[in-house]
Amino acid sequence: MTRIELSYRQYPKGAVFQSLKKSILEKDYETACHWMAEIDLSNWHSTFWEKMIQMTCRDIHINNPRLPQLIHKKIMIFHKQKEERYYRSSDSSNSSNSKKEEFRTEGCQVLGAILYSKQGPTYELPTLKHIDPSDIEIQGPLHPLVEECSMKGDSAVLKIMLSKFMRKELLHDKMHVLNILYHIENNKQLITTGVRVNQMIPTMYQSEWIWYLWQIILKQYQHQDHIYPILSSLYFLCCYDYSKSKKKSKQCILINVLILITTPKHQIQWNQGVFDDQRIHIIQKACQNINVMYDDIGSMKHSTSPSPSFPSTTTAPPPYSSSLVKKDDLTRRFEMIDHLYTTLN
Repeated sequence: MTRIELSYRQYPKGAVFQSLKKSILEKDYETACHWMAEIDLSNWHSTFWEKMIQMTCRDIHINNPRLPQLIHKKIMIFHKQKEERYYRSSDSSNSSNSKKEEFRTEGCQVLGAILYSKQGPTYELPTLKHIDPSDIEIQGPLHPLVEECSMKGDSAVLKIMLSKFMRKELLHDKMHVLNILYHIENNKQLITTGVRVNQMIPTMYQSEWIWYLWQIILKQYQHQDHIYPILSSLYFLCCYDYSKSKKKSKQCILINVLILITTPKHQIQWNQGVFDDQRIHIIQKACQNINVMYDDIGSMKHSTSPSPSFPSTTTAPPPYSSSLVKKDDLTRRFEMIDHLYTTLN
């Protein structure tokens, strides 16, 4: 029987993240902040960042091109604060204060940026059940950047396929080559690569072909200031918490890159702000009052006993249902938040 991970208030992990995604798609910032707080108190930070990266790359991409830079920055801040708290752990007062600020504001800002961003079309690599042998090229000229970035251990077929990728100009064509490479990556007679050392990536994964591709792409755009910082952040997000089980879920990051580099430059608002100008005041107020949400969750946990049958369900209950919170508590909450979490309909 599969073990079900339960949250701070005993909700199934899958249900919590489904509820978070649902609230984001419905533009319900208040409820999204609630589930973010539940995730924080459950210490599911890694999964939270993973889901935010996926929504950014899969659902938003060029509609908010600098959003990956924000997530990159917030992840760095989160881990820096976490490390500082570890070294200050002997001071209980500092540790408590640091823990309170460690994730709440950063997560709240990221949620607001994603929730208020316009969504675009979703692009995914189709499942390949069969590959036409003609799609796998075993000879041909090498692209100059492929040759420049090559190292000992890179197979000839890989270099030729990456050269084919580089010469394609349309998104569909680049995705097709990328899909073939993912499909044949376990065939060591065709695909082998040298070890590209990166301290963020576990040693066992440093010889995967995608790092060769990343090296080529970053080299190609290193002098283009409008896009290179974004690509660098996407590279960081791809490396972040990388593992074999997350390889497929991180494909959306590379697809985001392809969308950026194949879309005509004039069709992307490179300098637009990460936050919606008309709603940034809501995000600021939410960050100022996020501790109220945590206080409410704490009071709910201590005043309510979860149903023993709840962990077997697939969806989480509404965060503020009458079965969990008294009417007086709801009134108090809205008064303290000063009506800043407004419905966006």
